[in-house]
Amino acid sequence: FCKEKGYRFISSTGLGAVSSANFPVFMESISINYKRLQKKGLKIKDKLDKGNVVRVKTKAGTDVTLSIKGSDAIANVGNYKECGAGGNIPTGEVYIAPEGFTNVNGTLVIDGSLRHSEGTELLRSPVVVDIKDGRVVGIHGEKAHLLEKSLQIHEDRAKYPERVRLIGEFGIGINPGAVLIGSTILDEKVLGTAHIAIGSNYWFGGPIRTIFHADQVFKDPVVFIDGKKLEV
Repeated sequence: FCKEKGYRFISSTGLGAVSSANFPVFMESISINYKRLQKKGLKIKDKLDKGNVVRVKTKAGTDVTLSIKGSDAIANVGNYKECGAGGNIPTGEVYIAPEGFTNVNGTLVIDGSLRHSEGTELLRSPVVVDIKDGRVVGIHGEKAHLLEKSLQIHEDRAKYPERVRLIGEFGIGINPGAVLIGSTILDEKVLGTAHIAIGSNYWFGGPIRTIFHADQVFKDPVVFIDGKKLEV
């Protein structure tokens, strides 16, 4: 609607998790140098756009490989000056849909924040997600039941339940003013984090259309594009 009408817009979903105590932190994530953010984000986008395979690892145990051949990354860097443009506030991520439905494999260790049907929460102990051929095949850890329950709820509601557990996104946080607080719209933007989303990606160029999308944030990622380390 906004694009058709030429309206500029911003969205800040899930701000109910931002308490009054965290409001100054939220404001700091907005009060950043956008020219620097845009330069960093567009550089990362260019590398992802030209890449074929991403591998992301962490000391906590994440080791996931994604095919991104033919996919175009989106740099969410707050450049909303043009008519019809808009996006998240706070801004600061570069994200991409994996190629197809089956080209993601490995182990995801969520040690930042966990998104589930009841909200988002910071983790004291990690949740481990096993991924095979683009699909979540196992979930382990103290809070694993929250994610499993969310997936089951949406599978019960979905017209195509087989799509709910598919991996729909890989993203990199680049906002230097953001910190983890337990609100996904902020957590996924934190510099020094990455996230992998389970569920839908059709609205940013992917093939997965379903009723569920949940970004799972993890810390200290080391990202390789076609075997070359990405400097973030």
